[in-house]
Amino acid sequence: MTKSQIPVGEYLFRRIASLGIRHIFGVPGDFNLTILDYVYAVPELEWLGCCNELNAAYATDGYARIRELPGVLLTTYGVGELSAMNGVAGAYAEHAGMIHIVGMTSRQVQKQRPLIHHTFEPNMDHTIYMQMSAPIRNSHAFLVNEETLTADIDRAIEDCVKSRLPVYIFIPMDVPSIPVPLSALDTPLDLKIKNNGEIESKILSKVLDAISRARNPSILADVLTIRHGGRDLVRELADLTQFPTFSCPLSKGIIDEDKPYYMGVYSANVSFPGVQEALETSDLIINTGTLQTDSNTGGFTRKILDEKVILLEHNKCVVLGEEFPNIHFLPVLRRLVKDLEAKATHYNLPVALPAARINPPQLRSDRSGQLIQDFVWQRIGKFLQPDDIIVTDCGTGQFGMFDATFPPRSKAITSTFWSAIGFSVGACLGACVAAREMKHPGRVILIVGDGSLQISIQDIGTCIRFGFKPIIFVVNNNGYSIERAIRGAELSYNDINSNWDHQQLLSFFGARPDTGIASFSTQCHTVEELESVLSKDALKKAEHISLIELFFSPFDYPWRLATQVSNTLGRPRQDILSAFPAAKSQLSYAIVEDIARGNAFDEAVRTAEFDAVLHVASPYHYKPLDIQKDLIDPAVNGTLNILKAVSDHAPTVKRVVITSSFSAVVNIKHPEKTYREHHFNPITREEAYEDGVQAYRASKTFAELAAWEFMQIKKPGFSLTTMNPPLILGPPAPWLASMDSINTSNERLRDLCQGKWKDGIPPTGSWYWVDVRDVARAHVRALEKLDAGGRRFFLMQGRMSNAQIAQVAADEYPRLKDKIPKTLVDDTPPDLWEVDTAPSRDILGLEYRDLKTCIVDSLKLLIS
Repeated sequence: MTKSQIPVGEYLFRRIASLGIRHIFGVPGDFNLTILDYVYAVPELEWLGCCNELNAAYATDGYARIRELPGVLLTTYGVGELSAMNGVAGAYAEHAGMIHIVGMTSRQVQKQRPLIHHTFEPNMDHTIYMQMSAPIRNSHAFLVNEETLTADIDRAIEDCVKSRLPVYIFIPMDVPSIPVPLSALDTPLDLKIKNNGEIESKILSKVLDAISRARNPSILADVLTIRHGGRDLVRELADLTQFPTFSCPLSKGIIDEDKPYYMGVYSANVSFPGVQEALETSDLIINTGTLQTDSNTGGFTRKILDEKVILLEHNKCVVLGEEFPNIHFLPVLRRLVKDLEAKATHYNLPVALPAARINPPQLRSDRSGQLIQDFVWQRIGKFLQPDDIIVTDCGTGQFGMFDATFPPRSKAITSTFWSAIGFSVGACLGACVAAREMKHPGRVILIVGDGSLQISIQDIGTCIRFGFKPIIFVVNNNGYSIERAIRGAELSYNDINSNWDHQQLLSFFGARPDTGIASFSTQCHTVEELESVLSKDALKKAEHISLIELFFSPFDYPWRLATQVSNTLGRPRQDILSAFPAAKSQLSYAIVEDIARGNAFDEAVRTAEFDAVLHVASPYHYKPLDIQKDLIDPAVNGTLNILKAVSDHAPTVKRVVITSSFSAVVNIKHPEKTYREHHFNPITREEAYEDGVQAYRASKTFAELAAWEFMQIKKPGFSLTTMNPPLILGPPAPWLASMDSINTSNERLRDLCQGKWKDGIPPTGSWYWVDVRDVARAHVRALEKLDAGGRRFFLMQGRMSNAQIAQVAADEYPRLKDKIPKTLVDDTPPDLWEVDTAPSRDILGLEYRDLKTCIVDSLKLLIS
């Protein structure tokens, strides 16, 4: 080798270093050692060995996202490259540039095809693994032609930088030492993105014209803006225009959230109330770097019309429906910012309509002090500091952190789209490496679930080995809660080994006194414990690696997760349709995400002609976190919203039937001897806030009173009927996802089946009852009977007690006997009030099912 030559292995790593890359991730293997040696020939580069190739791929991805440069992964032939493939696929899906170098068998061995290790059959084609990775790479270089080695390397690197997608460089183990001209390094890499200038100018003209004509414009900055290097440009655009600006779930942090124009995370129907309306009512939306996946659009519920959006994407631009293919948004965005900045007065930038700042919901904690998802992530948001890097696994924390407020210059890493659990641990390592290279002032914070952690836990040891100090929040909810939310909440396939001692984790991996590496580990079960931990100076300064274990119920889901699952799976809506195949042509559904929101039902009732409405939507539970928001607002506003929507937009409707409650009738403190149609619960607003039970009674009372007042004042073209049932028992819906999703009324039957009554029957509490099937029949009869209009119907079979329920269960289901006390004491008071149910029998023609029939049918379904 002459002075004018260098080994091609060194050439490869010099080219990589010229991009500003400073670390190579991977795992050594005998087929990549000859190329790995040349990492050490380039002083600017360091090798960072990981515990396995999958984690190394995740680390490479995390590094690429923070550096906004390609990450470099080095693996060995077959077993190594295949192990990394899931991580590379995630980088491909989410546009994290990655150069994957694979050390292969020698060229001679490839020709001879012996049955060598890492192959699986005689005479095997040694490029077979290369073929497997084809769908998850943008291009590749197979370094076998000595005449084109440098050109092949350059082409692959250039493609990775421009596309921000993975590329592969396959290098046989006999190739790295081949000499290539040193002068080849003098030719600059072609890294500039170029568009057709004429088309680019045409797009720019149309964009500027659309902006000048807009009256209520907005900006929606999506994740591929970041991946393709447009973060600073879109921030300049927002600063310059002051248009209301939104991020998406995958792009959270792209805009500093303290900016007055930042409006929140737009995720269509999974947006925080107010965000979706604010964006979708804009008359012009500049949407940059879109990635319209299910997880980034609220389960494909995005409602942005083509004719009012400017889409600036990496492979096309679309202006108000006119598409310009093969145009990259980056040069267009750069020119747009430059033109607006230079000639703002000429273009007469519109002033967006004034809008109130949409703030995250108030922190709400469980009164018992236990940690709940919708509190913790907002609280951790307040723990964040400027410049922090937040790495979140695809678990409940990922959905919860969308409601956290990020401080200025924060950067977020999450794999919401690809959603490979365990990604975050490797990505955290990569983020730590990138932060050190950049001398980044912020902390690295990892949020990972207990199930995800079991996938990739080893490289926490790598963090300790190299002196990184992330703050790790471990979500301990005993398994796979996202999967529980989807299906099989109580089935064992969503369980994990919950006996891992996370408090010994850092010590086990080497952070302990005998190694001289400090660490901090603790557990938080309550809000008080969490507050104490988050106030520690050592955490604020990230003085050492830390692990905080957060304990949640396995069935506690952030609201965004629950809504996302509902939107994506269409359950129970599709299950309801499937349950009535004979009426398939007569049934459809519309989604009303928040019945308490103004005009919530307007769009739904506009879409079809119908002559009656049954309004049965109102929450029933006794443990509201916020009495006003969780019970009173949905009941009152939901009722008024449906009445107003029908009155304004559904002229064909002649009858509305509303499910109220006997709670809106009975005066608990001073009961009547006999309750009749004119009686109302006299509960006051002050009494509503005494406890959850009073809050529920108040919500039903206030809602029904508001309905009758609406009818009296507005005098709409339909009549109103209300149903006032007491406790409703009966078989739950056949599409019940799990015992934990059972309705509140039937919880007593579930508890009986699960043996929770074995040591004593709980107080009955509500002695009056009715079968759910009779309630349903009453609603239908109210539509059929003309004289049911303007009436209240008390739907009631009679009295019962938990002891009577237990006796039926013991008599009819011997298998339940050992779950029921031998002695049953009936707690029915002797002086209960009477209720006039004659109208329900005389007008609606109801014949009520008896208690035995109701309980037998219900237990049959629950047991099955």
